[in-house]
Amino acid sequence: MSLVVRALREASAEDHGPEIIEAMIANFSPEYHRMLLEHGAQGYDRGALDDDYRLSVLGLIMRPIWQALSDLPAVIWWNNLERILFGDR
Repeated sequence: MSLVVRALREASAEDHGPEIIEAMIANFSPEYHRMLLEHGAQGYDRGALDDDYRLSVLGLIMRPIWQALSDLPAVIWWNNLERILFGDR
């Protein structure tokens, strides 16, 4: 999984709304994929980058679930879950 894609997803999901996240991803993904290919990545097409991005979102969803199962107040885990879910359309 791409650490850069994961880092972008984590940072944006917790700090920005869905519109900003969508714009960041739309602008970032093609450029990032191009840079990967220029630096020698082989067999990693744009579909694989998108799959890695989706996998990182699933990993992020686990954080608020863990928070809820740990009996943290809903005001904490619900806000995190909402940002993550609405940030990935």
